Amino acid sequence: MSNAKDIWLVSKYAVLPQYGPPNRQYFITKFLNSQYASTQLITSRSCAYARLPRFNGLYESSVDQDQVPYVILNGPSIGLGFSAKRLVSWLIFELNFFLYGILHYKSKPKVLYISSLSILTFLTGVVLKKIFKCKLVLEVRDIWPATLVAFGGYKESSPIIKVLKWVEKFGYSHADLIVGSMPRLDAHIKQVIKKKFRFLCVPMGYDPDFYRLDFTALNRDQNIYDKLEEIKKLKSRYRFTVAYAGTLGKANFVDEILKAAKLLGKEFGVFIIGDGPLKDKLQHEFASANIHFLGNLKKTYLPRVLNEFDLLVNMWGKKAIYGYGVSPNKWIDYMLSERPILVTFDGYRSIINEAECGWFIPANNPTLIAEKIVEIASTVSPTTLNEMGKKGSEFVKNKLNYSILTDRLFLEIRQL
Repeated sequence: MSNAKDIWLVSKYAVLPQYGPPNRQYFITKFLNSQYASTQLITSRSCAYARLPRFNGLYESSVDQDQVPYVILNGPSIGLGFSAKRLVSWLIFELNFFLYGILHYKSKPKVLYISSLSILTFLTGVVLKKIFKCKLVLEVRDIWPATLVAFGGYKESSPIIKVLKWVEKFGYSHADLIVGSMPRLDAHIKQVIKKKFRFLCVPMGYDPDFYRLDFTALNRDQNIYDKLEEIKKLKSRYRFTVAYAGTLGKANFVDEILKAAKLLGKEFGVFIIGDGPLKDKLQHEFASANIHFLGNLKKTYLPRVLNEFDLLVNMWGKKAIYGYGVSPNKWIDYMLSERPILVTFDGYRSIINEAECGWFIPANNPTLIAEKIVEIASTVSPTTLNEMGKKGSEFVKNKLNYSILTDRLFLEIRQL
């Protein structure tokens, strides 16, 4: 693959570092482009995870600080959550992506790499695959429409679900390679299509250039330094400290660790880092002397801050969809902090157990969470907790580095 722009990596929600914390799609583009094949990222202004400036015309293109070529397709500003406006932005993105592809037919790629969401891009990807006579790779980071049924309150009989199921099947049927961030996505694909397919699991990964992991040096960011000083004063009150970092929303089950906190008593401090639609409600409902809401922190420093706590927690609901496994960004942040992790999860287990850096327990049981925290605090020595945390960090650095993950990915792409 030596020609310019051998790969177009297309994702409506890819975030460029100049507009917000870069995500998986950006990092894959960066490493593919720098190590293997000329790769261009195509994203949209309609991204709820970053605020992009307005501009006129169909698109803007440039090269960023990491020498990543990118294209931003125009579109309306949108917020988080599934809504009519978000759905309209999907349609606009597909139209603009198709027009961009036709306008740049002479510089067409050898591989179209479509990363959902939006799942509608599967359709545009198949059409452009036929026009370009190129290979098509579909990446699934969230199984739609199954996730919409599990969390969005939609029924299987809903017209929109039926349409999205057809889109999913159509995309899988025409893909040359399907990439999933969850380890057992192939089991789901077998239920959707009956033909043979190529599958590769590429979990969420780590870019060493992004994080600030010097835990011994004082941070130059004054806000982070002040936050660390605040945490150190607060945690001195407790025998054992537990922290959650992430979104405070319906699908994050933060109320479970807060219910557990009330059962734990005053020797245990519970710290909540992040923001979200349920923050005010949770603060009001779970006001307690041993619960502390710390607000948002810069993601680059998050592992450094999380390193201050004894144990990190991550809660999941009881959903059949988790039988295909998960690979959240949160686990990367947690593992890089060098602290052990307690996960409430009933799905297919991976990463945490492979790294031997934590525990899985059944979901939706605050009493069990409290009991497990007490057990860990009482029976696991600080030395063992530190050793477990370091195992997690080493696992991320040695096995989930995006340089390693894209190496596997490119080997698969090269064989198409």
